[in-house]
Amino acid sequence: MVYETPSLRARSYEKHLRWYDSLVPQVERRLGDGPRAVLRAKAIVGCVITCLDIAGEAWTHDGGKASLIDYFDTALDAMRSEKSGSA
Repeated sequence: MVYETPSLRARSYEKHLRWYDSLVPQVERRLGDGPRAVLRAKAIVGCVITCLDIAGEAWTHDGGKASLIDYFDTALDAMRSEKSGSA
């Protein structure tokens, strides 16, 4: 229902923004003090949250035929493949 109801989708997006605010500083700290650590941390968190969101939507659409983690791993693998150029 979340993926088909605009008001619920907006609420989910707001929740993701709060996760973003909480997670970016944690990831940034792990990346170190490089000149682009904040940018990299934001990109990493944004990609992970997006992968989680699209995995949840696909899992729901497919009726939960596989585990949600399988969908999430597939989404993350797509990002890894794009980075390495093997997509």
